[in-house]
Amino acid sequence: MNKITYLLVFTSLFCLSNVNGQEDSLSFDGVIEGPDESEFVEDVFSSTRVINGHSTEMLNKKILEFRIEHRFGDLAGSNGGAQQMFGLDQVSDIRLAFEYGITDNLNIGIGRSKGNGQPYRSLIDGYGKYRILRQKRHGMPI
Repeated sequence: MNKITYLLVFTSLFCLSNVNGQEDSLSFDGVIEGPDESEFVEDVFSSTRVINGHSTEMLNKKILEFRIEHRFGDLAGSNGGAQQMFGLDQVSDIRLAFEYGITDNLNIGIGRSKGNGQPYRSLIDGYGKYRILRQKRHGMPI
C-alpha cells in the first residue's frame, strides 16, 4: 500500500466513527443555582486544561487528578507520514502530574516532564491556581 492509501484509511476511520466523549458533561445545561439564587456558568471547558495550557475550570474540593500529557513528532514531514503512524511513534515529551482541589476555588499541582533534549531532559514543575471571579449567566460576563 502506498502513502495515499494509508492516509485515506487513517482519515476514514476518524470520519466514519461516532465519537461521544464526555457525553454526560455536555448534556448538562451549565447552570448551578447558589444560595443567593445567582446562576453560575459551569463546564465552559470539559477539563482544567486546553491542549497544554490551563482553562478557567477548577477541580472540586478534595478531588485528586492524575494527568498523563504528551506531545508527538512530525505529522506529515520528512520524519512523519504513515511509516511513523503520523507522529504517534515519535513521542517527544511526556509529563506526569498530580493536581488537587484544596477548595472549590483553589487548586495546586506538581508534575515531572521528560523532554527530548536540552534543557528539558528532566523538569519538575508546580502550580497554584485561585479563582477570584466566577462567571454568572446574568450580570457577570467574565
